[in-house]
Amino acid sequence: MSVVMAEPASQAAPAGVDKLKRANASRIVAHGKFFFRGDEKHFLKGVTYGPFGPKAYGAQLPEKDVIKRDLALMGELGCNMLRVFTVPPRWFLDMCGEANVGVLIGVPWTQHVAFLDSRAEKNRIRQAIRDGVKVNAGHPAVIAHLVGNEISPDIVRWHGAEKVRNFLEELYDIAKEIDPEGLVSYANYPSTEYLNLDFFDFLSFNVYLHHEKDFRAYLMRLHNLAVDRPVVLTEFGMDSMREGLEAQARTLEWQVRAAYDAGVVHLQAAIKCRIRDYKEAHRPVTREDTMVGRVLMWEVIPPHLPFKLVNKVMDKKALGAIIDHCYR
Repeated sequence: MSVVMAEPASQAAPAGVDKLKRANASRIVAHGKFFFRGDEKHFLKGVTYGPFGPKAYGAQLPEKDVIKRDLALMGELGCNMLRVFTVPPRWFLDMCGEANVGVLIGVPWTQHVAFLDSRAEKNRIRQAIRDGVKVNAGHPAVIAHLVGNEISPDIVRWHGAEKVRNFLEELYDIAKEIDPEGLVSYANYPSTEYLNLDFFDFLSFNVYLHHEKDFRAYLMRLHNLAVDRPVVLTEFGMDSMREGLEAQARTLEWQVRAAYDAGVVHLQAAIKCRIRDYKEAHRPVTREDTMVGRVLMWEVIPPHLPFKLVNKVMDKKALGAIIDHCYR
């Protein structure tokens, strides 16, 4: 189990945090199928960040100069959220606040063992949630707390779905007691979709399906499972080490399109995508930081044009350049 590094809040918050507090007079709430900040819909456009090994200063995060650089890059991509897999110290949220990036915080615990068979283990998990949520409760950069991630189907079958559901609901109540205004969810996945988790504030799913028809159908199913709550894809893609870069590039192309068609990603959602420039077979696949809308535009422009033409802010000048190249 990861150690939660609790640090006292600084007396004077950084200027960026004050800016975020002013901009975010109210925290993000879930209402119907959407998130709202105040009266405006808020579309989450984010990336996963980590997991990382522990550093000399204790936190499972990169050095501060690396974090600052990464947040700047996320800002250039239009990100407004990142997901971490361990509980970060408060100074990390201060840095995210300065960059106007919200944080989806995963609170890790021993979900890979038969945790309900041990009273001591259940108490340790409850305390992990208390400690994990308490560290950053009320911070303006916190979007939500994830009180679990992908409990194995074997574990769920061993304990029974109803008992696992009840325990997760107890963890939800603990998190809400400590941070009443914070959103709380659990990162589920297709293997245990039968868990009825309708008490969480929004539906979070990790989806790794490698066939477009199955992926599209499952996104529609997620909307049905969510009923009147927002749906967040907390992870999707393909394992490039097992499947290879070529397969990952082909898969991510249609996954991005399908996710947008299903309404679970925004046009400006920041992504990393494998691109073969000029769409020519002999060219190497490169990894590009881009957005959903740019990939969709890339699909429809002529194949002889480079990806850099669309991988930028699409103002009148950029659109004119694309039209000029198309008919040159």
